[in-house]
Amino acid sequence: MKIYISYANRDIVYSEFIKKQDLNTKIHFKFLDMSNKKPWDEKWRAECSDRINQCKGVIALISNNTDAATGAKWEIDCAKKSNKPIIGVRIHKDEPENIPPELGDIKIINWRLCDIAEFIDTL
Repeated sequence: MKIYISYANRDIVYSEFIKKQDLNTKIHFKFLDMSNKKPWDEKWRAECSDRINQCKGVIALISNNTDAATGAKWEIDCAKKSNKPIIGVRIHKDEPENIPPELGDIKIINWRLCDIAEFIDTL
């Protein structure tokens, strides 16, 4: 099973960090993501949309950088249009981030491996 990770470019270290965690899930999975260097480019959008559509769900990493991250917000919109289950994960639980409107009523949790694993196990 594949899970897409959406994140602001400035938060790439956290994307790499979550990929290396032992989430102790009941099912085997791998993460996919996409570089956000040119989110306005149609080729990037098409490839990104294909990757999101290959996945069972999406984890959106949320920080103070997310609201200005055009690519990450586009990925969230794309996942919503594809009816993918999405969860927002706060990178820093004590950081009062600006939640982008694209997340709307999507559940947002603090970064706890057991909660992330629970989301994956429900996919």
